[in-house]
Order: sequence, then structure tokens, then C-alpha cells
Amino acid sequence: MPEPAPPLVPLKQSSTVLSTRSAREAARALESFESSPENPRNWSPARKWRTTLTVALTGFISTCGSSIAVPGVHAVMAEFGEHNTKIGVLVTSFYVLGLGSGPFIFAPISELYGRQVAYHTSQTFFVLFCIGTALAPTMAGLIAMRFVCGVFGSVGPALGVATCADIFAPKDRGRPVSIYALGPMSGPVLGSMLGYWILFGGWRWLFWAMTFMALANWALLISLTDETFAPVIHKKLQYRIKHPLSDATGFWDRLSPRRIAHNLGWMRAMVSSEHAREVFARAFSRPPRLLFTNPVAFIFSAYYAYIYGIIYLFLVTVPLLFGAPPFKYPGLFSYEWPQSTLSLSYLGLAVGFLTSATVAATTQDRIYRRLSAKYKDDGQPEYRVGWQCSRDR
Repeated sequence: MPEPAPPLVPLKQSSTVLSTRSAREAARALESFESSPENPRNWSPARKWRTTLTVALTGFISTCGSSIAVPGVHAVMAEFGEHNTKIGVLVTSFYVLGLGSGPFIFAPISELYGRQVAYHTSQTFFVLFCIGTALAPTMAGLIAMRFVCGVFGSVGPALGVATCADIFAPKDRGRPVSIYALGPMSGPVLGSMLGYWILFGGWRWLFWAMTFMALANWALLISLTDETFAPVIHKKLQYRIKHPLSDATGFWDRLSPRRIAHNLGWMRAMVSSEHAREVFARAFSRPPRLLFTNPVAFIFSAYYAYIYGIIYLFLVTVPLLFGAPPFKYPGLFSYEWPQSTLSLSYLGLAVGFLTSATVAATTQDRIYRRLSAKYKDDGQPEYRVGWQCSRDR
């Protein structure tokens, strides 16, 4: 005899049942977080790689925006009647300045409220200010918009490695971090290459293309990624126990007013009002304190600043050496490549980035595990430093 069908639950009661079940699941996840599916370290490989690749795309689009304007600087100057080439360079340099400034804002936000708040907030404003660059009426307005775009676009390069560290154990991070890093590294090169082809439609299309890419990436971030920072997940689980809410069922449900209000509720619970000033002061002062008081952080930051300075110097000066008018500088020798093939001059840099990422992805984890076995420990960060690995051979 077939089993009787379960009784139908009215819609209003169904929501209550889902919420109560959500609270029970949150309590169980909180009690056994190390083995819980809520723990990002326990996600399925597909979910981990989906998050990694989405964040890599975010880093790619952010750095792509830094150089996509390089081919169109002469057209921008011509439209706005600007003849000082030093002013034209600011279209690129102010964006890069924003990329360097943004992490001092969004890294503390991600520590206080989680990676998702930092990603979603920054990318929303990134899309809006990309639209602003495409519609800029003056040179000064364009440069200002580019700086703000750089600030909001800095989240991808700033938080990508932290996101990978949230979801992968130390012994497994080499490959995902290397593949993620290919996004921010290749962005400046591919941005310049794409820029020369997009420029055939006019310089404003450079920024409209950035807008469309940023908008698509914003949708992917909202629909494909979840919170990865364990302390924030703990706080959210505690909040769900007290204020139960069923899980999101799709893209639009994540944007519903009911869910936004719920999210704002747990964000308020993250920092108590009586300690807010102290917590914010400590969080936002941590990046500059680390930079200027930690020798390792300072040395590596200075090294990366030098390397990126060389890369952007190369990106900006290549058109002067290889391009035909109007890209070449009057009075200087040039190979006079046409606009359609000028982007090929960046291929060497692109191949170098791809090769380095491939080598790192295939060797880092093996070296890390080998040294961990050799010294009979759970691994040390120094095991990923190349000179030490070669010394231990």
C-alpha cells in the first residue's frame, strides 16, 4: 500500500518552517564548523574553483581597466583640446593610483564584514563610475572618474589571494593562487591589446566596453560566489539562529528587499555600537601599520611597486616606439606599425606572464609538500619562497 502524501503546508506556514529549519541548520553548522558544509574549506572542488575563477575574472577586469585607455589617450586629448602629453598620461596613472589606494579601504571592510560585502559594494560602484568615464564631458572629469574607478576596482587584486586562502588549505593553495594571479597579471597586457581594436569605434567605446565587462562580472559575483571569511560566517550563523531566514533560491532572491534588510541586520550585529570607534580605528589603521612597521611587508610591497611601475612604463611607451601616427611621438624613431597590429607588441609580456603562472601552478604545491615531509611539519609560508626551495635541493 503506497505511503500517504505529506500534508500540504500553507504558504505563510511554509516560510516559517523554512526559517525554523534554517535556524536549526545554522546551529548545527556552528557547533561543528570544522566538518560543516558551511566551512569554505569543505566546499566541493567545483564550488571552490567557481569562486576562484570568478575572483580571478574580477582581478582581470580591474587591471584591464588600467591600460585599456592607453591606446585612446591621443583621441581623448584631441577631443578635449588638450596638448600637454603629461596631462594625457594622467588618464592611466590616476587609475593605477586608485588601484593602490583602494586596498587601504576595502581590506579592513572585508575583515569586519566579510569578502562579499567588499566585492559587491565595490563592484556596484565600479560599474557606475565606468559609466561616468564613458560619459565624461571634460578632461578633468575623466581623470577624476578614472581615479575613483581605480579605487573601487582595487578589490579584485587586493582580496583575491585572501579569498583563495579562505577556501583552500595551505598545502593546496599553490595552484589556485597561481591561476588566480594570472587574472590581475594579464589584465594590463590584454587591456592594451583589446584597446587598439576597440578604438576603431571611438575612444568612448573603450570605457563602454569596460562597463559591459564590469556589469557581467558584477552579476557573476552575486550569483556564483558566497562568503568565504570564516569569522564572518560564524557571526552570520549566530545571527541566523536568532533571526532565521531561508536560503536564497536564485539571483533575484539575493537582491530582494527582505534579504537585503536581513543582511543589513547581521552587518549591524558585527560591530557593537559602544566599541565601534575602537574597532574601526584598529581595522583601518592595520594596513598602513603593517606596511611601515613590518619589514617583510614593506620589502615585498616596494618590490611589487617597482615591478608594476616597470610594466606600466612599458605599456605607455610601446606605442611611441612601434606605432604609426597618431601614436608615435614627433621627432622620435618609430617602427610605424598600424593600429590593427600594434597590439601584437605586447605578446612577449603576455607569454611571460602565462609561462610564469603555469610553472608556479604545476610546481608550488609539490615543493611545499616535499619540504613539509622533509622537515616533518604541517608546512611553513617560507616553503613557497623560491630561493629557499632551491637552497634545500
